[in-house]
Amino acid sequence: MIRAAMVGLGWWGRTIVESVQADSDIIRFVAGATRTKSAETAAFAEQQAIVFGQLHQTFSAFGVGLLLFAHQFESLHQPHAADIADDRIFLLQ
Repeated sequence: MIRAAMVGLGWWGRTIVESVQADSDIIRFVAGATRTKSAETAAFAEQQAIVFGQLHQTFSAFGVGLLLFAHQFESLHQPHAADIADDRIFLLQ
């Protein structure tokens, strides 16, 4: 099973996580990061069993094999992609 992380848990990121979390035998989201932590986002993360943390630290600690970015490209998270860049990173717009 692929252990994935989602950067950006707005509407689009939550939609992607929900679409595979309970139904896929191939991928499971185990970690996430968001620019703005709200009560709604925290509740969603708890419901989906996703752990939040610093981008590179959390993802390496949970053995993430796939990193998806579901946010605006000009957001604050984009510079971090270079820190951990490899062929497991996908940008969704």
